[in-house]
Amino acid sequence: MGNIWQNSCIILVTELTTLHVLFILFIEFWFGLVLQRRSSERFFFAQTSQSNYSDFDLTCHMRSIYPLLFLALALTNCSVPKVMNQSGRVTQKGQITVGGSYMANVSQESAVYMTDAIKRFSEGYNGGDTAVFSESLADANTALVAYTIDPLAFGPQFYLRVGVWDRLELGYTRSRSTNMFSLHGQFLGYEKERQENSDIRWSGSAGLQYSWRSFSLPDYFGNIQSRLGYGFSRRDFLIPATFSYSFGPNEEFGALGFGAVFGIHAIDYDFKPEKVFNGNGVELRPISHQNRFNSIGFFVNMKLGYKFIYLIPSMSVYYQNYGTYPLANGNNVTLKGYTFVPGISLQLSSFGDWNKSF
Repeated sequence: MGNIWQNSCIILVTELTTLHVLFILFIEFWFGLVLQRRSSERFFFAQTSQSNYSDFDLTCHMRSIYPLLFLALALTNCSVPKVMNQSGRVTQKGQITVGGSYMANVSQESAVYMTDAIKRFSEGYNGGDTAVFSESLADANTALVAYTIDPLAFGPQFYLRVGVWDRLELGYTRSRSTNMFSLHGQFLGYEKERQENSDIRWSGSAGLQYSWRSFSLPDYFGNIQSRLGYGFSRRDFLIPATFSYSFGPNEEFGALGFGAVFGIHAIDYDFKPEKVFNGNGVELRPISHQNRFNSIGFFVNMKLGYKFIYLIPSMSVYYQNYGTYPLANGNNVTLKGYTFVPGISLQLSSFGDWNKSF
């Protein structure tokens, strides 16, 4: 037993370390392609305390600082747990499944708007200054909204699933500051008593996942948050339907899983600008906003292992029309696009039958 746990931990650490590096390279490469598409765009920065403007090429400048930008943001933020690593077969009654996942959340809209605007404004901001809501602050405001709604992020998640009744499984997932509870029920291929020579291969289940979180910018960008007075919280409901084909009886050697997921998302945020004025010298007033939008996604995963330990690579793709959001100066930004969520999980299963596994 001790050797099994030790080997499992070694496998998990090795996989997470490797994936951490691969995800960083993937995100930087993908964002570099986005920068090339937007290389003709230029951003202008102004503050009333220093009435000078700087005009610079986005692509050339970002090549030198975007690795640091992504590390600071992705390591201090977490997205909604969108990794879909479950099969169509729920945890059997009286059994427990635990696991850890490493995931990336690569949002098309965040990659477009997460530009040099936030960092340049943060570096140039002096806490004693007043500020005009110039194009630079508008860019930072837009990037801030896009980033918090669907961030670029990667990191670990940990989950626990318990078979509480026939066909019914309860789960909990923790991902940094995000909590998620889930309920899954199996409607296809269920066997009340485990059969060692079962010939059932297809399973299907449907579930409901609820998560919530609030957000504040990391200290790295704290000047932006204090200047705009930005507060943000969200609640998310995901409804996945999963089908899987078992490799051997009772997924003894794993399973191939796939399915679709429908999301319902509730966004609440407000701006309370501090000494920020529009072009006419009028101080911006606080605003509050609520928005609701839906998403749809498709996923595939491969569960590979034997009896009680499995490695599960997965890939999910989501599309969402986030809707229209007011900025601190009263203008609006409309967001929509795709999100890619690759992940890999190490799962330990069937604790209820642990002694029978040897």
